[in-house]
Amino acid sequence: MSKYIIFPYVGLFLPLFSNASTLSTNFFSHSHSNIAPIKQIIDDDWLEPPSPDADIGFSQSLLEVKLDYNGYSLSSLNRLDYFLTANYDTALAYYQNSRDIPLNSHKPYSISLNFHEQKSRGIAFGYAIDRQAWQASFQLSYWDVVKFRNSNLNGSITGNNTNEILGELTLDENYTHKNFLKRPNERSWNTSGYGYSANIAFEYIASDTFTLSLKASDLFNRFKYKMIGNTQAEINTKGSFVDNEGFSSFRPLLSGIESERSFSKALPISLNFGAKYTASNIDYLFDFYRRANTSFYLVGAQYRAKHATIGIKYDIQNQVPELSLSTEWLNLLIALDTLDFKSAYNIKLGLNLNLHF
Repeated sequence: MSKYIIFPYVGLFLPLFSNASTLSTNFFSHSHSNIAPIKQIIDDDWLEPPSPDADIGFSQSLLEVKLDYNGYSLSSLNRLDYFLTANYDTALAYYQNSRDIPLNSHKPYSISLNFHEQKSRGIAFGYAIDRQAWQASFQLSYWDVVKFRNSNLNGSITGNNTNEILGELTLDENYTHKNFLKRPNERSWNTSGYGYSANIAFEYIASDTFTLSLKASDLFNRFKYKMIGNTQAEINTKGSFVDNEGFSSFRPLLSGIESERSFSKALPISLNFGAKYTASNIDYLFDFYRRANTSFYLVGAQYRAKHATIGIKYDIQNQVPELSLSTEWLNLLIALDTLDFKSAYNIKLGLNLNLHF
């Protein structure tokens, strides 16, 4: 039976079913966007307009140090989660404004934006069961959230030839540190939160040649924040004035409430369903993979040599090749839709180091 199980969120190839003691370090990161290249979003330097189907971007990363012993496991965890949902109008308006292009090519721009940022550290306890025809494991995690922001911006805007933005927007934002209107924290709100999550994995060996697997991360999760910063505001350009040179201009009007409130939120569930057919030393693979409410379909194969397994998969919809290498003590994974890192819309990286004793 397989010694390793691919656990799509906790890490890459975690040795949950080994009878020996294992100390492992695991890193896994998956970033995807159909709005703009990932690095351009991070650097806030968009070089090209968004595609017409632009609506989502996410980046999830996790670092784990884990000890396994007789089926039990204890882990120290750090995770970073970003989620961005928007519509084409919002992405186009942001791109044009960042490149100093007047917002007069598309009227009006319907704005709809949700941004979620969360940085957490935690501990986890797990247990695995190994039977002849099936294997199962679960992991329970407790999280200390050290940074959080959830922003919602909605409304309608237009522009003129002098690059002024006109319209009305509503903002609803919860935060522990950074916020849209740069409100300072004068010790008036809390800057942390807490949460819990549960991961499960199941593998069924139907025959000597056919295996099915199911993994779910953040299957049950909830993060809670007590009296963190909150801003609810309306922004409009109903106010106008005449500047010193006699030109009519617009001054945005801002009204709303800055306060503190308690807030809770669940993260999207990540799922991975896999099927494997074995013929000689080659495994033929199919994966259905869902993360941040986005689906991925992968097909591929892996060759099992004496001391290593080399694999390749292909993301059918996003046209992304995925390469992997697995040995007893080292596992690597990389997936890129282009060799030009600055232009990549899909980036997946995995590293696992094992020490058996």
